[in-house]
Amino acid sequence: MNRMSVIDNDLLKRWRGLTVDLRALEAVFPDSQSGITARHWFDEFLSQNELQLALLVACDFLLEPDARAISPATFAQIQDLYSRMGITDACMTRLNQKMLGPPAS
Repeated sequence: MNRMSVIDNDLLKRWRGLTVDLRALEAVFPDSQSGITARHWFDEFLSQNELQLALLVACDFLLEPDARAISPATFAQIQDLYSRMGITDACMTRLNQKMLGPPAS
């Protein structure tokens, strides 16, 4: 096996792992109109291998005021995907704030 095929195989394994883990986020989209719309775009981006865009759709949806707060396990799952994809933006901080709720007065 040459070096290029080893690299290709590693990339393929990484892509498959990310795709499987992203598919696990499908449960965050409820059957509401906004959830159905967001899920459509999430699925569309996954079908086009735009994994980063699919993750950003999920994150943006979860930050909507009418989206329910996520569990610590779902937060950890999203955080892991962000890390593995090398994405840095304010979504994780904002999701954490939403998950914890408003500060006590």
